[in-house]
Amino acid sequence: MTSNSFLQIAFYIATLQGVVQTFSSYHTVTTVETVSDATEQVIAVGHAASQVAIKQLGTNGGGFFNVNSAHPLENPTPLSNFLEMLSILLIPAALCYTFGVMVGDTRQGWAMLAAMTLALVSLIFIEVPVEQRRTKFRTDYYRQKEHGSQRFKGFR
Repeated sequence: MTSNSFLQIAFYIATLQGVVQTFSSYHTVTTVETVSDATEQVIAVGHAASQVAIKQLGTNGGGFFNVNSAHPLENPTPLSNFLEMLSILLIPAALCYTFGVMVGDTRQGWAMLAAMTLALVSLIFIEVPVEQRRTKFRTDYYRQKEHGSQRFKGFR
């Protein structure tokens, strides 16, 4: 993938995902509700959109706001989340095709991509139910909540 097409894809991802892009400094705002005797909050802003697009295409990790893509200003919408997941998979998929071109048989590249996709999808079907299952911590919490316990005691 040439740097020219890489920058074009990064530009489209940066403009489509709705992430903040500004060169102004952080904003201090007055909160609607007082929390811990604090009436002001500092909102971090910056040139995140351009950095996030390059980070996801290059799978470089990290994040502009230091929490990868968990920050609401770095990943604000389901569309931005989908674009980030797509951009993470874009270069590996392109490299499968590139492998096929380099060995002189693009069918080998497509076969490699099919094997990678099959592995990804099959492992997703294994992993999603495991992630959605209740853990001991959550089960104990809801059990104590149902029995009227005011204080959660955690693990025993």
